[in-house]
Amino acid sequence: MPVRWFRMYSWLAAFCALASASAAQSPGADARVARLTGRVADAVGAAIVRAEVLVSRTTIHAETASDGRFELSGIPAGPVEVVVRRLGFSPATIALELSAGEQRDIRVLLSPVAMLMDSIAVTAEKPELEVSFGGFEGRRARGFGTFLTREDIEKKRARVPSDLFRTMSGVKIIRDNGTPTIVSNRLGVVTCPLRVFVDGTHYPLYGQSLDVLIQVADIGAIEVYSGGATVPPQFGGRESTCGVIAVWTRHGQKKK
Repeated sequence: MPVRWFRMYSWLAAFCALASASAAQSPGADARVARLTGRVADAVGAAIVRAEVLVSRTTIHAETASDGRFELSGIPAGPVEVVVRRLGFSPATIALELSAGEQRDIRVLLSPVAMLMDSIAVTAEKPELEVSFGGFEGRRARGFGTFLTREDIEKKRARVPSDLFRTMSGVKIIRDNGTPTIVSNRLGVVTCPLRVFVDGTHYPLYGQSLDVLIQVADIGAIEVYSGGATVPPQFGGRESTCGVIAVWTRHGQKKK
């Protein structure tokens, strides 16, 4: 074999060996992340369908299937915080330490939300909204916020909940890493997201949009307080200084 062909053959052999070694090591790149599976259920073991499961401070999220199971892939190895929530249940936060390349399966139990409603003396003359939405009509009469009834919501023909706030006084919608976020419009250049309550219970969004929490068709009424000074006591607290969005669902109504 001529010397030059021998040298070319040697170079090709070395290149192929290097490529094979690189291919063999390629799974190591995946080893820097972990995979998490699991099942979400209630206290009696019944599957909770369409519960949202997300990894805090990332865009990784999933929704539980009809059997309550979920799967999250590509989770950075190390300490992570997994949040599980479903309307009507108290959210659960699970702190995990995931190793590189680990595949872990977990079980999550959610507790139903115990709804504490204001005491109301109901008579035949009471407006239905005051009975249904924990004093909505009384707060609207005081005039300290912006209020949308179901009739108002239907007139807006909104595709997603965030559309309902686009022309609302005192608030504006910004894009936070691509996520529509509703913030106070009364603080100049300061970005101050409004705190969200659903049927009287605080629901942290953890960087997610209100649009993934609820659908327009499920909303019965909305009240918005764009500054901490106008927030009613039941929605107050240190975290409500930027303002509050209180969403009342149609299936969360109290009956007469």
